[in-house]
Amino acid sequence: MKWQATEMDTYLQAKEYVDTAIITLIPISWEKEIKQTVAMGEFITIIASEVEKQFHGRVVQFPAFSYLKKENKGKCLEQIRDWETELRAGGV
Repeated sequence: MKWQATEMDTYLQAKEYVDTAIITLIPISWEKEIKQTVAMGEFITIIASEVEKQFHGRVVQFPAFSYLKKENKGKCLEQIRDWETELRAGGV
């Protein structure tokens, strides 16, 4: 299921079957590798959408987590762990 209000009705009816959260990690850089960075984001977004289609009703596809490529990786990891904690507390 996608992160959309219409899909959340389905989630609320079948949440005991949902066991996976899909969170795409999208790098952002406005330096010399712009096109390659954008292509990376597009590629992972396509893969996540296809996985969501194949496992619809078993997974929830959350909004993408965007980060700066030059950003401190520890800071990003901490934010991702916060997402994980929130999702686990909610039952995903």
